[in-house]
Amino acid sequence: MKCIQCGTENNLKDRTANQGRCKSCNHPFAFEPTAMKDVKLTDPLFAKAIADISLNGTLFFTPKQFLYFLDRRFKRQSSNPIVWGFLYIFFSIWTIGFIGGFSSFILGNYAFPLVSIVFNAGVIYYLFNLSNSPKSNYKTRKDSTIALQVVGVLVIIIGLAWSIFTKLSLGYLVSPAVGLFAIYLGISQKQQIGNIASTFLINVNQMQDWLNAWNRRNGAI
Repeated sequence: MKCIQCGTENNLKDRTANQGRCKSCNHPFAFEPTAMKDVKLTDPLFAKAIADISLNGTLFFTPKQFLYFLDRRFKRQSSNPIVWGFLYIFFSIWTIGFIGGFSSFILGNYAFPLVSIVFNAGVIYYLFNLSNSPKSNYKTRKDSTIALQVVGVLVIIIGLAWSIFTKLSLGYLVSPAVGLFAIYLGISQKQQIGNIASTFLINVNQMQDWLNAWNRRNGAI
């Protein structure tokens, strides 16, 4: 974590050895991200948030406005479903090829389809949870439903192509079933995301504790 006073990079060992102070200028850090559970907050991130919400010190803001601002910033950011498609293809090839290759010594030709089923089930489960999570913003949930449909189409195409190449009849049944299930989840979730109430990642007391910690070490905002 960089010191906001002099810009020196301090790792955990440095911060611990100097009792939470910068090893170069001895300026105290307000936050220790490794001690935080849900939200990892650093001094540079907090300083940038203050600068951004106040337009570099030209606007006043209330603690509640700052809470909303930080909460939006901490929420999971959405990613383009097309990007999800490319990532899926890359990790699908890498995971199935690498893990399936090792597993084939034990499971033979069935190693690759079994690893593929586990991998795709994990991807679909992750995207479904992301689309259903009240901790995600609306755009993230919406993009996740589209990504589910994109992944479903790719599962069908790649699965059938692999089945033809390897001549495994299991793939002709499993790939369309898994792919259609992902597409169904994506379509059904897209109709439900508007009914999911978003929750705050930060509560009022936590926000006040952060402000107090910052003010003690850096002066009042």
